[in-house]
Amino acid sequence: MKQIKIFIAEDEVFISEQLNDILLTLGYQVTEIGFDLESSIAILQKDPPDISILDIQMHGKNQGFEIASYIRENLKTPVIFLTSFSDPKTVEEAVGFEPAAYLMKPFSESDIYSSIALVLNQIERDDRHIIILDGLKKSKVSIKDILWLKSSDKYIEIITPHKKYLERLSLSAFIEKNSLKMFERTHRSYYVNMRMVDKYFNQKVIIGGSSIPVSRKYAENIKSYFNVNRKPNDFKLK
Repeated sequence: MKQIKIFIAEDEVFISEQLNDILLTLGYQVTEIGFDLESSIAILQKDPPDISILDIQMHGKNQGFEIASYIRENLKTPVIFLTSFSDPKTVEEAVGFEPAAYLMKPFSESDIYSSIALVLNQIERDDRHIIILDGLKKSKVSIKDILWLKSSDKYIEIITPHKKYLERLSLSAFIEKNSLKMFERTHRSYYVNMRMVDKYFNQKVIIGGSSIPVSRKYAENIKSYFNVNRKPNDFKLK
C-alpha cells in the first residue's frame, strides 16, 4: 500500500516539529517543511505531496491562502488549513479555498488523526469510477477525470481530457445516479466538475482550455461556490 506523503507549511518551529512527529507516529511520510510562501512553493515543485497542511498566517501574512492557490492550480490535491484564528472573516475566506479539513491550534494527535482520516475518505470517494456504455462495450471512467457534462439531443456527452463518451440519460438523472456532488449546473445544457475549473468569468467558466457557458439563472450559484467578493469578470480561479 502506498505511503501517504504530507507537506507542512508552518513558520513556528515548535509547532512544525510537533506536527511532523505526530504524522510520523501515525505512519505518514513527511516532505520538507516550508516556513513561508517561497520555500513552500519550491518544496511543492520538487516533491509534490498527497496532502498539505498549511498554517494560514505566517510571518504576519495569510501566506497559507497563497500556497493553497498554488496547490489548487498546479497539484489539485487536498489542503488542511491550520490556524489559531477562528474569527468569521478568516473562516469565510478559508472556506472559499475549499479545504478538505480545518485544524485549530493547539491540536492533539487525535485531532490530526481525525482530520487526515476525513481527507483520505474524501480522496477515496473522489477516486470512484462509473461504468458508461460506450457503443457496444462498457467503459470504466474515473469521476475525477470528468471535466463536464453536456446535454445533446437524447444523450449526454461526458467529456474527459482524452475522450468523449455518450450515454442515453438526462443530465439530472446522470448526476443523481452517480452522486456527483462536486458538479454544478452552469447552464440548462451543462454541468461542470467544479474542481477542474481553471477560470471563472461573468458568463463562462474555463476548463481544460474550453469555454463553458454560465447562464444568468445559475450565475449566483457558481459565484457563491467560489466565495467571490469582487466583480466576476475580474475573478481568476487559481
